[in-house]
Amino acid sequence: MEKIHSKLRRTDYYDFGHGLTLMNVLFKTEDGKLDRIDTYIGVEGNEFVCVGCAKDLSAPGVIFSYGEYVRFQRANKATYLDFFKQNSRSHVIVDGRAYTIDQFLKLY
Repeated sequence: MEKIHSKLRRTDYYDFGHGLTLMNVLFKTEDGKLDRIDTYIGVEGNEFVCVGCAKDLSAPGVIFSYGEYVRFQRANKATYLDFFKQNSRSHVIVDGRAYTIDQFLKLY
């Protein structure tokens, strides 16, 4: 297993609302160009669910704006929330208590 150096990967965290965190993991090429973004939503201390991926951003001719990508994510929160509900485990554990996904989202 090869360690990924910090100059090649960065993680941005956003408050998604409903007690959830959105995490964008940005991967760069050796020359520093953004190449891929993996997006996850989850609850700290529990699992994170992959809800999106943008690949080959450093390919010739690709025009990409990370700021626009984040705005797109904000505009599509309902879709990302549906992805999270469909692909997460049935329960989350918060403060030692187990909640179904729907119970958790209603609390927050």
